Amino acid sequence: MKQNIDGLIQMTFVNRSKRTIASKVYHEGNSRVSSNIPLPNEKTPYYFFISTGGGFIEGEKYEVDMMIDKEAHAIVTTQAPTYVYKCENGIQTKQTVHIDLKEECTFEYLTDEVIPYKNSIYKQETIIRMKDSSTIALIDGVTAGWSEDEKPFQYTDLQMKTTILMNDRLIYNDHLICEPRMNDMASLGHFEGHSNYNSLIIVSPKCTDEVIERIREKLTAMDTDIEFGLSTLEKPGFVLRTLGDKSEKNRKVLMAALNCFRIEQLKAPELNLSKNEHYFQK
Repeated sequence: MKQNIDGLIQMTFVNRSKRTIASKVYHEGNSRVSSNIPLPNEKTPYYFFISTGGGFIEGEKYEVDMMIDKEAHAIVTTQAPTYVYKCENGIQTKQTVHIDLKEECTFEYLTDEVIPYKNSIYKQETIIRMKDSSTIALIDGVTAGWSEDEKPFQYTDLQMKTTILMNDRLIYNDHLICEPRMNDMASLGHFEGHSNYNSLIIVSPKCTDEVIERIREKLTAMDTDIEFGLSTLEKPGFVLRTLGDKSEKNRKVLMAALNCFRIEQLKAPELNLSKNEHYFQK
């Protein structure tokens, strides 16, 4: 077991004869990786990450290391939301994700939201190193949390940091910090009366201004009651942020944007993450 790590996942995807395969699938501790889940109408490998304990316990540390080689295309998601249990002793729970993208590859890392329990302390750091010819699509999010009295925002501290470096140069740095005991999380600039926050980041040379405008028009025309905003990045790409009362509604908007990009620019079919159904058939 890697020293001081409670769960470790290492994966490598390579392109062989125009087909992507997972050349390395390694896990230890409390982390597991599913078998490859067949997708309808495409051969892109699709895997789940699984926490055998059902959630993260106080003081635990998790690490994920993934490399997507030249011209490979892979999809990875989580089996379920990331539950972070209470930290009664004030010891932080942490997860670190390293993603290395080589030339002309595509990686879709589509995780479920984090659900922090009452008194939990959690930090998640995602570091992406990519080339200017590679493509990343990243989904994550966080809810108002869980407590026995069903009151929202009872966790102590939550941090979610995402850093993207392109050709070793910083192009994106986002650091979400939630401290409910110091701030009114329902106020303006925080959750603004909502319970669920989710985001989609796409960085790709295929993400042109025209494509982004079509995605914006598609989302504006949707019948939805969630709040969302789409912002372009300095490099070709955008970030889409959503605020709503149910993660399913947020995800519907995020997936609409992702699928528009998949169909138009990746020439891939619509992606439906019906994870529970596929997983329990195994």
